[in-house]
Formats: sequence, C-alpha cells, structure tokens
Amino acid sequence: MTLEWGEGAGLNQISRIYEGKALFVEPSIDFSALVYTPIYYYLSAALSYLIKPALLAARLLSLLCTIASAVILYRLVKTRTDDPLSGWFSLALYFSCYYISDGYFDLARVDALYVFIVLAAFCIFLNSKTKVDYFFAGMMIAIGFFVKQSAIIVFLPVTIYLLKADWKRTWILLPVVILAILIPVVVLNQITDGWFGYYIFELPSEHGFSLLAAMNFWSGDLMRYLGIALGFSAVYVIFSFPSLKELGEVGRQQKNEKFGNEDRVEGGDALLTVLFASGAVLASWLTRSSNGGGANNVMLAYSAVALMFGLGINRAQSFINIHNHKAVRLQLLIGVLVAIQFLSLIYNPFKLIPTQGEITAHGNLVEVIKDTSGPVLIPYRSSLSLETGKASQIHAVNLFELTGYFLGELRPEGRMILGQIQQNVCDQTYSMIILDQPMPWFQEQIDLAYQRSSFGLLPETSRRSEQLEWQNGYANIYIPANQYQRTTCLKTVIYPEE
Repeated sequence: MTLEWGEGAGLNQISRIYEGKALFVEPSIDFSALVYTPIYYYLSAALSYLIKPALLAARLLSLLCTIASAVILYRLVKTRTDDPLSGWFSLALYFSCYYISDGYFDLARVDALYVFIVLAAFCIFLNSKTKVDYFFAGMMIAIGFFVKQSAIIVFLPVTIYLLKADWKRTWILLPVVILAILIPVVVLNQITDGWFGYYIFELPSEHGFSLLAAMNFWSGDLMRYLGIALGFSAVYVIFSFPSLKELGEVGRQQKNEKFGNEDRVEGGDALLTVLFASGAVLASWLTRSSNGGGANNVMLAYSAVALMFGLGINRAQSFINIHNHKAVRLQLLIGVLVAIQFLSLIYNPFKLIPTQGEITAHGNLVEVIKDTSGPVLIPYRSSLSLETGKASQIHAVNLFELTGYFLGELRPEGRMILGQIQQNVCDQTYSMIILDQPMPWFQEQIDLAYQRSSFGLLPETSRRSEQLEWQNGYANIYIPANQYQRTTCLKTVIYPEE
C-alpha cells in the first residue's frame, strides 16, 4: 500500500515503463507523466523485473540509496579528519532526519537516489586531479540532472570556483555538462514530439514562489531541528577560514597548485566542501519554496548539514586540544551539545508505520474495487486501478500540474481532461468514486450525480498512523445516486475551448 500520495503517480510511471510504453506522451485521462527526469523510474522498472511488486522494488531502491548516502557521508568525514567517530556523527545525523523529512528516505520517490548521486558526484570532485577526473565529474552532474533537475544548482558554486581556480584542468567540465544534458534533452524532445520538454521544463516553470515556505525552510526545516548542527557547520567554516583574507589566499594557492601534487592545499578541499554544502542548501531552498514543494526537497540540505556537522565537531575538538588548556571542559561541552542535537531528533517510529486497522482497511478496499463491475475513479490512488485490473487513469498530482493548482495556468490538456472526467461523472460512468481529499474540479458533479456510501472499511475510532492521515478515502466512497438530474449536472461541465 502507498504511504504517500505521490508514490501512486510514480508507480503509474514504473508500470508503464515495465510494459514497454512511452513515458512522455500527450496528457490524457489515462496517463500523464510527472515533472521529474526519468532515471529513477527506469531503474525501478528494471529492478521490478527481479523483485515484485513494483512498489517493493522502488522502495528498495530508495532504501539502498539512503544507506549508500549515509556511508558516503561517513567516508567523507572519516577520510578528511582521520576520525571515525566524527564520521559516525555525520551518518547518524542524516539517519536521524528521517522523521523530519516525513519519511521520504525509503519511499517510491526520486529523492533518495537524487541525494546519493549528488554525494557521489561530490566525492568525484574532491578526488579529481586530471582532466579525465573532471570529465567523469561532469558526467555525474549530467546524471544527477536526469534524476532531478535541480542537481545543476547544487554544483553551480563548485563549478564556478574550479573554473576560476584552475581553468587549464577544469575547463572540460563546461562542455561535458552542457553536451551530456543538451544532447539527450534534444533527442528525447524530438522523439516525444516535444512532450519531454513540456513535462520537464514547461510545467515546473509554472510553480509559483511561496514566501511562507521559503521562510519556513530556514526557521522550520533547518533551525528548528538542526540548530546545533548548523552551529557546528559554522564552526567548521570559521576554523577553516579565520578571515576573508585567508579565504582569498586559499583560492590563489589553489590556482597555483598542481592538482596532481600530493601537497594539494588543505584549505582547497575545505572550500570545495563549503561551496558544495552551500549549493545543496540553495537547491533545497529553491525547490522547497515553490508551491507544491514538500519535505522531500529538504533531504539534500539535511545531507549537507550532516556532512558539515561531523567536520565541524572534529575541527572544534582539534582546535581545543591544540590551543586551550581547558580542553577537558570544552570537550565535555561539545559532547553535551552533540547529545542534545540527537535527543531533539528522537521520534516514535510506530507513528510512521501503518496500523493493523489501516492495513486491513486497505486490503478490504482493494477487494471492494475488484468486485466493482465498472471503472472506478481513484485520483489519489490511481495505481490501484492497475493493481485491481481496472483501466489506467491519471493521478491527482498530474491533474494539479495540468490545471494550474501550483499557481500556474490551466493548460488546454488539463481543461480537456477535466471536461472528460466531469462528463463521465455526470453520465455515472464510474461505478464507484474514492476520494482521499476533496477534488475541487469535479466535486460539484460528484455531489449532483453520486451519493456517499459507508463501507465501514476503517472504523472512526481506529488509530491512524501519521503517514496515512491524509488518506481519508476509506470513508469518502461514492456510488451512483438513484435519482439525479443529468441535464443539471451536464450544465456544470467544463468543455475544452475550441
């Protein structure tokens, strides 16, 4: 059973790829693609050949990527500090962000793979010494783009710095990134008759900017939960670059340093790390600040803070041991702060696990759908259509994109699909309609042509898990009304403009 509404839309894509159908096609009442680049869905579809069902395969991919990301954080910190404990702190902090990320770490979403690819790319950057190394670094950025478009933003500060610091070795980054992204985009756009660009560029560009979400990113997503970790991040920056003058010196030394030399300037790696973390936070902030941006967009920022957290702890400990005779007391203070940071992130995991009542209700819902003779409209769980042998149908999140729900425009394709659904509702084409949340586009037609029916799938007194609180469809089940005015209903239908 899906735990987050976007999982259903992803499953629709994975199933479509598995069946050998095109992904980027004209939106229809049957299917519309998500606004993400497709690597995650193709990998999940490939894995689903070995592991069934597809939902398990997609979640397993996300889980493995999350574990790999945490291991990378550990290795990055341990290698840079020669301190395994600081590495464990980074790993543990990232895992501790599971709850404040709304459990996206192991869901059938692109984000876990995205974080992994970005961290892997950063490792390549840190170890790059030759043009060949930077070639592969550029290819990793391009791969990141085809997992999630905002990967470009992450590496913008690092790339600008490297091009300025050592143009002779790093110039290859620009043509590699540009060509490795541009060529596939042009080809895909050509073979899909422009629909690839429609989904990947046009629809995302219409997401409005949410000032409230932009402010909450700093005060709620970061400071509220990771204030101490951010403090240690600042310690790393301050102790690595005590002055702006020294920061400038690092850039000049890095420029004059032969990258193949084992005596590579230590501050250069520190500067790359700070620039990478800044890019990761910037990308998270921009995506989180758009209308429709969820907690999944903050995962990359959490990984960056976790990296800086471990490095900052080690830098503070080293500084204290060398320069302060009260080292024991200050080391104890560091220990207390670290403990407080982790204690503040403690959560009850059972809140995110479906209850037995929810699992039973979901199973009963599947059986009800299977036993229904005609098509069933399930916009928030449209993947159930495929699971129960019904015709495929567009997911609610795709309708949001096509109808300007995120402060964009009502697309002609969205208008056409809405008109078709409204027509079907007025004609009572659907033998059952299941809504987890109200649907503003055709709720009026449902109220005119259908009546609510209680199947008692989940008693009102049953305990609900936090992950599934949004799923109210167990009670919001509609069946055709015995008496209704079809003509009156049809007058409310939105027809496509000529």
